[in-house]
Amino acid sequence: MRRHPGGRIDAVDDNGHDSFLDIVANLVGILVILIMVVGVRMRRAQEEPLQLEIPVAVEEAPTPDDAADRIATRDALIDKIAKARQATKAIELDTQSLDHKIGLLADETNRRTAQRDQLQIVASAIESEIQIQRAELDEQNRSAFDAAQAVAAAQHELEQARSAAQTVALEAMAEKEAPTILTHYRTPIAKTVFGHEEHFRISEGRISRIPLNELVDALYQDAKSKKWKLKGAPQFTETLDPIDGFRLKYSLGHAGLSFQLYPVTEDAGQRVAAALAADAPLRQHLDALSPRDTTITVWTYPDSYAELREFQALLIQRGFRVAARPLPAGHPIGGSQQGRRSAAQ
Repeated sequence: MRRHPGGRIDAVDDNGHDSFLDIVANLVGILVILIMVVGVRMRRAQEEPLQLEIPVAVEEAPTPDDAADRIATRDALIDKIAKARQATKAIELDTQSLDHKIGLLADETNRRTAQRDQLQIVASAIESEIQIQRAELDEQNRSAFDAAQAVAAAQHELEQARSAAQTVALEAMAEKEAPTILTHYRTPIAKTVFGHEEHFRISEGRISRIPLNELVDALYQDAKSKKWKLKGAPQFTETLDPIDGFRLKYSLGHAGLSFQLYPVTEDAGQRVAAALAADAPLRQHLDALSPRDTTITVWTYPDSYAELREFQALLIQRGFRVAARPLPAGHPIGGSQQGRRSAAQ
């Protein structure tokens, strides 16, 4: 209603109010319709089952050529694996063999080192006893004692000089003989021998093994048990029981230790050709030795140089290092503390 200045009130037009109510009613109807549509769609979505499209890959069957190639490839891989396993096993066996040989060589080296040390101890003890005995003697006996020691040393030097003279004479005679064709070997440089060493003797065309290592062991034991003999003499000489056809004679005194080897019989050994046959004991002994760890020393007389070359050729062919030790005719095999080691090729 509207009031006029004079106090009169007019009735308001109702057309605007009705239009507003129509708009509100239309909006409410639209909302109701939307709610109903959404509800219907949600109900349908719950009722319809979920369908997923899963792609299926179909593997084609291999052709005969592809199958053959795959089989060949598989067989080749299996063969390579088998060969690799065999090579690995061979390497393991070689490693085990080398470890065993290294152990044997170390044991032999330790044994020889212990023997050398013990011999040095014995020699030192003998020298101490000699000095004590000399101090206990009076002036006259002391002079005789020194003279006896000087004679023993001079005899030892005389034997070495005779041996050297015989060697020089032998070499001079060899130079006058007709020239001999020499065989050239791939390892001409000689090296000093260390480690395990086997000894052989060739005389009058016959070869025999010298049990030098066994005889030296027996010498050490005998000298250790008889060093008391030096209390009454400047030196003493002993002969050991024979071993494998050889007898050792040694002298021990203030001048040092020396020894000689003598065969029990003059015809010791076999002819070289027979001794090197496959079923001969000497050949079987050689076959049991390891060329990598063993050096062969051959003591030879002038009448057997041809047999030496035959034996040496076999040894070098089998991979052994060989040391040749020529001797004058009739000169025994020997050694001393002043001696030199063999030089092998």
